[in-house]
Amino acid sequence: MQGCGNVRVLIVGMGNIGRTLLEIGEFEKVYFYDTADINVRGAIKLAEFFVPEDVDAVVECASSEAVKKFSFDILEAGKDFLVLSTSAFADRSFREAFFERLQRSTSRLIIPSGAVGGLDVVVALGKDMVEKVLLETRKPSVSLGMEASEQRVVFEGNAENAALLFPKNMNVAATLGLVVGFEKVHVRLVADPWLSYNVHILTVESKIGKYRFEMENFPSPSNPKTSAITAYSALKSLKDRCGESKILIG
Repeated sequence: MQGCGNVRVLIVGMGNIGRTLLEIGEFEKVYFYDTADINVRGAIKLAEFFVPEDVDAVVECASSEAVKKFSFDILEAGKDFLVLSTSAFADRSFREAFFERLQRSTSRLIIPSGAVGGLDVVVALGKDMVEKVLLETRKPSVSLGMEASEQRVVFEGNAENAALLFPKNMNVAATLGLVVGFEKVHVRLVADPWLSYNVHILTVESKIGKYRFEMENFPSPSNPKTSAITAYSALKSLKDRCGESKILIG
């Protein structure tokens, strides 16, 4: 995949996703901030968090806590903000404050589709056309910190509560909630001891049709809570922002 050779980014969180993005992104310049004492070849480490003036976009690859902690500094700097840990927006008070501040900023919020396919259909339909969304997520028990000998439903309820209770596993639910409203998204999270990959089954009922999408995503090698496709989805969103492609699909 061709990268974004003319883009300068600040990556918040240089874990597996951040490193993969650095490797495949081919960015002009990369800064990174991470609370761990690490150095990464090809990237400039920031000892403390701030947004360098020459950055085009900030990419969050850390956690919902990092989104809440650094969002307002990023909006104040007027930089585009790509968020992977969308479970941060399940916090209603933060969500309201963030979007109020976003309206007064020159920043743009970028939310990749991440591990779920069909998001383009949901976005196209919009909140008014969508009547109900069911997201069933099946994950290896170990990725949920559980030991189980059989399948087990560990959560069933709305997207807001799912993302609050499982912030590292339910970013897909939060993303859907942002598009159609958290109250319209029903979530079922299943721990499956026989699975070695993550499964998302998305069912959408709307005024003009019914849609069903099923994804089987291999987990990231060093973080089984995250699907390996996440970094590629983030890069695709950054490339769309670059505006370099002569052909736009989706």
